[in-house]
Amino acid sequence: MGTKRLETRWQSLRIETAIRWQHKQRRLTLQSTGHAPASRVMPVISNVRHRGGAMAISRFSCLVAALILSAPAMLGLLSLIAGLHSSADQGSSIGVMVLLTIAALVAGFNFYLSFVRPALFSHHNGSLQGYRFISGIPILGSILATFGVLFAWGQFSIAAFMLLLLVVDTGSPLFALIAIYRGSSSNLSVGGDA
Repeated sequence: MGTKRLETRWQSLRIETAIRWQHKQRRLTLQSTGHAPASRVMPVISNVRHRGGAMAISRFSCLVAALILSAPAMLGLLSLIAGLHSSADQGSSIGVMVLLTIAALVAGFNFYLSFVRPALFSHHNGSLQGYRFISGIPILGSILATFGVLFAWGQFSIAAFMLLLLVVDTGSPLFALIAIYRGSSSNLSVGGDA
């Protein structure tokens, strides 16, 4: 009789676990689609406060995000300045050239997907009606270019090329910073008393 009772308890625990898992999955699905009731949604970012129908992000969070996203550009500028003060531009290694070439290909691909492809579609069809936007490869080109600058620190031509890649690459942190800034003016009040 003891084993029968143990088996029954084991089955009830499995059923309870399955029910909890289904509720958890349902809640996660509702949260990810934005259809969860307010009482069931857990706050994801602790420094976001609800204020007057808008979300306020603390100044500290905005400052940290801006510093992180502008770090590759700052490194490129510092390397460019170091290159201006050095007497000659040394030759670059093949590894740095490979990194910058791959970064340039990624930046070109992202630029094509963001600007050239929609323009071609609009030119052929007369409008963007029915156009499918395709995401590029974010951050990869910037990471490769940043490593290229770090490995060839103080070389003016490498630093200038890296900065050009950051401006052209629509998947770079620079464009993410611009998108965050533009988005903050539409539905977020940034720099509030959070």
